[in-house]
Amino acid sequence: MSGAVTRFTKCRAFGFIPATSPFDLDHIGMESLVKMTSERGLVLQVVFGMEDPRVHHPIINVGPVTFGPLLKAVNETPSAKVQLLHFSGSSQGEELSQFMAKPNTFLDISRLEGNGAVGRMIGSIEGLPSARVPVDRIVFGSHAPYFPVETAILKLIESPLDVQQLQSIMQGNARRLLPRA
Repeated sequence: MSGAVTRFTKCRAFGFIPATSPFDLDHIGMESLVKMTSERGLVLQVVFGMEDPRVHHPIINVGPVTFGPLLKAVNETPSAKVQLLHFSGSSQGEELSQFMAKPNTFLDISRLEGNGAVGRMIGSIEGLPSARVPVDRIVFGSHAPYFPVETAILKLIESPLDVQQLQSIMQGNARRLLPRA
């Protein structure tokens, strides 16, 4: 994995898709990858699900991505900037909360599903279970061209968000994650 990171000298982010690569988050080089991206000032973008597994042919076996090893790697390199892409947020609430407690971790909204999903994620809907991700760690993501951009916009509209929260998710948080070079 180290050769891949050293070749990207002008990039601002390094994308990693564990579900479709020979390496998963349990790989022995994962901690090194997190450390190297941090040393180079890159954002490590970890893709949790490129598409809904229901659309895969039965012969294709794409296993679930386990979250624990990434949390361990980020604990080892607290300065690392890590963004979760296409993360549904389901079934990993406690680990997600621990991960999002780190100062340089972000999550996009592309795979959050259900009415008020963004609001539930930040805990702005009373009485519903929430992963309690801080609003300043959520960035807009559409997963285009697989999903229409309008679906991501509707996620924002249908969630109870105030103007400041909307501005943070739509642009402010991304500007903090990737400041101008």
